[in-house]
Amino acid sequence: MKQWPIRAGNLSGGNPLKRVLPQTPFPDFLRCAGGNPLKGVFPHTLVGKFFTLSPLRAMRKAVGTMTALWVCAALSGTVLAQGGNFPLGGGASGLEGLRLAVSGGVTTKLEGPGGAAGNTLILTFDKPGEERRLLALAVPLPLRGDPAAAKAIEVKYRLDLAAGQPPKLALVAWEKGGEAWYKLAAESMITGEEATGRLSVTTLTPTAFSQDASGALEWDALQALWLGVALDGAARGALEVRQARFTSEPYRPQKPLRVTGDGPGQWTVASDPAVQAKLTTPNEGPGGKPCMRFDFTFPGRRHMYALPVVPLPPADLSDYRGVQFTYKATLPPGIRGLLVTLWEQGGAHYEGFPYPPPSDDWVTVTMPFEDFKLAGWTRDANNRLDLDRLTNMVIGLHGTADADVGTGTIWVCDVEFVP
Repeated sequence: MKQWPIRAGNLSGGNPLKRVLPQTPFPDFLRCAGGNPLKGVFPHTLVGKFFTLSPLRAMRKAVGTMTALWVCAALSGTVLAQGGNFPLGGGASGLEGLRLAVSGGVTTKLEGPGGAAGNTLILTFDKPGEERRLLALAVPLPLRGDPAAAKAIEVKYRLDLAAGQPPKLALVAWEKGGEAWYKLAAESMITGEEATGRLSVTTLTPTAFSQDASGALEWDALQALWLGVALDGAARGALEVRQARFTSEPYRPQKPLRVTGDGPGQWTVASDPAVQAKLTTPNEGPGGKPCMRFDFTFPGRRHMYALPVVPLPPADLSDYRGVQFTYKATLPPGIRGLLVTLWEQGGAHYEGFPYPPPSDDWVTVTMPFEDFKLAGWTRDANNRLDLDRLTNMVIGLHGTADADVGTGTIWVCDVEFVP
């Protein structure tokens, strides 16, 4: 049987698809070492055998089994696009067709792709005000694949700042009915070097004015999609975007995600009205670093609760395994340990076990997500901790002190999600 010679990134020896897809380059994602570049991508499908047939028999085989359309789509990477993996816009880089959508209050200039910008898209910006502004690019529709099969949008970029703080990647999706959904990156963009940013499309948040009862973005009703950056405060610089694509690859975090940032965190207090509490952020952590300090006094011999609460950053937590923090605590007799809870949108609370015990020394504790159970004082329709719906975290206490008065202090620092 005649073999059809294949080189990585190229079809040779008589390409029967040339008449069907004359302008379609062999997609980069199919490149691999060895003879058949598709074998590593489709090792168990007829496509892997397709290239051992003669050109004419190969096409007949494809039509007789999965249709020529399926084969053409798999090869071009434009229709089925390997499930949820496909360029955001046109071209191999996913940047063709992107245009400036909104830039209120920001002086901007958009170049490329093409011309002096080459294969990249260069967005220069100058924002004088202190308020938050969205600088966004409209994505050409219809999309080139199925976004419902994707996990995130991945952006390769370089950001150079002349002034101000680094922005955060942002995504806004509009439905035909008027509902809007958004995603804001948890961390600021990296400056001065090539970097990759990621925005989950499985955990979009509805805007305050949206009335969609489904609780999720309906991609088949997509009317507009904006990819951009959120600028806080005055800023001036240039953003060079080198690639933008949908991806179905899971996020693999390389480092912890800090909940409390570089400082002690933005804590508030929720407590029984009978609790007398004081929350401060002194430099009393290990090595003199800032920490949250919570001093409390409450009546004994009846159930009390005193809860320092910290907001959680919007983030894709699917590949993190739990939460970690450093603490020390003096608790009144009768209180078994620290109450650590994760709060979901809608009001469900999940309680971490076992309770971290009192400690006179600084202790670092890691609590896996699997050890958080639905708290007995709350309800959840699915009885499952949904990491994409988390809003707040509590590190406090509840219970009944054995004495007439319960008093103590909790110190906490370095709260983070760990991979």
